[in-house]
Amino acid sequence: MRKYWPISEFLSNELGDVHLIRLTTPAHRNNSSLPEFLNNLSTQGVEFIDTPYIPKDVWEESESVAASYYDTAMTYYFPGGTSYAVIAGLHAAFSHNDNILVARNIHQSVLSALIMIDANLQWICPESPWFIYDAAQVEKALIDDPSITGVVLSNPSYEGHCSDIATIAKICKKYKTKLIVDESLGAHWIGWKAFPKSAIQHGADLVFHSLHKRVGSLVPASLLHVPKESVLDFGLIKQCAKIFRSTSPSNLVLASTEMCIMRHFTDAALSHAIDLVVFVNELRDETRTFQHESISSIPIECQEPLVVHFIPRRGCPAELADIMYNRGFDYEHVDTRGLIYFVSPQESSTSFASFRENFQKAIIDLVNQPSKLFCYVKPNIVMRPLDALRSHSQTILLSEQEIGRVSADLVGACPPGIPILMPGEEISSWHCSMLSEKRIRIVRDRL
Repeated sequence: MRKYWPISEFLSNELGDVHLIRLTTPAHRNNSSLPEFLNNLSTQGVEFIDTPYIPKDVWEESESVAASYYDTAMTYYFPGGTSYAVIAGLHAAFSHNDNILVARNIHQSVLSALIMIDANLQWICPESPWFIYDAAQVEKALIDDPSITGVVLSNPSYEGHCSDIATIAKICKKYKTKLIVDESLGAHWIGWKAFPKSAIQHGADLVFHSLHKRVGSLVPASLLHVPKESVLDFGLIKQCAKIFRSTSPSNLVLASTEMCIMRHFTDAALSHAIDLVVFVNELRDETRTFQHESISSIPIECQEPLVVHFIPRRGCPAELADIMYNRGFDYEHVDTRGLIYFVSPQESSTSFASFRENFQKAIIDLVNQPSKLFCYVKPNIVMRPLDALRSHSQTILLSEQEIGRVSADLVGACPPGIPILMPGEEISSWHCSMLSEKRIRIVRDRL
């Protein structure tokens, strides 16, 4: 295990010589535009940490070290967020008019990148609401349309359920189809026993990781992985990474990227994570009789080890969330899909034990009937998304009168960032129920 990484070592050396008068950018010293508590932090330390310019060779050396840990051909840092990694990766993988099979639960950043490319999108949506993709379903789509050049999936789902990426990857290889996996919510899997294998290890051609969600970095820290067996043009990926990556990266985020990777690949982190997996599995067993059958029937191999996804048999998820919140336990997300808790791999055993005890008590207190389960619908795209975005449009208050009109808008709740309405999609009664009283843009005159 390396004690020092290139970026961290460079900053350590540079910060030994602090300049009192600095006629340079950035200009955030004594920044009165910040809230007071952040302004104090800036004047005390952030100014100096964020000043040295990280040389290209230092940055590239750090990425090479990261690639050795992830066992990839190359791993690229994107300190501006996963959206930029997605844009770079998808531009390297696909071209205008490519036919791409796309998961219904892709993040809106993935959809935005594909709209920019102006690709033809075909949608795949499982029958269950939990976005567990069946390999046979993917294969059937590829057989039905041999023109499909790529498959883009999200795994795990926001609710913490996993698809059989290993089999899907083999199918994509069989039909010479590129496989891109947004593994943002599974960035903590790789290298840890008792966790699903990463798509990097299963034969995907590109994999995206958002380090802040589960690994513990500062918020924008993200990775674009190029697996060794990828069929993509490595040189083109490097050029796209250069084009779409920020030219003003934050040294804080870069240093955080290094340090959280280093911490992740330690025996201590692995041992603690395995303990937490045991605790979560025990909680699932203890609460099974209170769990809605749609969740309790999901095979254990399809469950992300550190996500608690719960829909009570009695009472709605929001009621349970409020009870737990009032007892001091915040939640990741709640709606009629259920109540979601992300157990951080850095969570202490003591705090999880307290959560577990209170969770069991809260479930027993519920008395109401459960809400109807939320379920996405497969988009009916009737106009190219890029054409819809560029069309003459008007902003209206969505109502049943607009059923059959064409959206010029991208609407999605964040979290989880899954689009509810897309540019070029025909508006249905489902959209009206989901987006009641919301103002959206619609195509004024469809050609």
